[in-house]
Amino acid sequence: MIESVVAVYSDAATADAAVEMEDAAERSAHALEQAPVSSLGDRQAIWVQPAPDRATYGVTRVTWQSINVVGQISTLGPMTPLVLGVTVHLATVEQDRIERSGRPVPGSRQSRDS
Repeated sequence: MIESVVAVYSDAATADAAVEMEDAAERSAHALEQAPVSSLGDRQAIWVQPAPDRATYGVTRVTWQSINVVGQISTLGPMTPLVLGVTVHLATVEQDRIERSGRPVPGSRQSRDS
């Protein structure tokens, strides 16, 4: 199962706080932080949270922030390098779609230049 969520906040500071809260929730759930990738937003966090009853199954989450937009792709399934790679790839595709949409996001660089 794969879930994609994008939230547009009023400003970058509010988006930053949302990512901080997500990171805190992941830490408190004993998720395992993964190495970041260079191609995803201004800020990102990648976590793998094992299911309580299955050591090889869990949730892989990629959360990224680009100015005042926060996106997240979550994958429920086996905890393998392949699933991690696919989840990161899907997040990158989603980020590219957001950037190409051409619609100014309030508070973004694009809306200030318009």
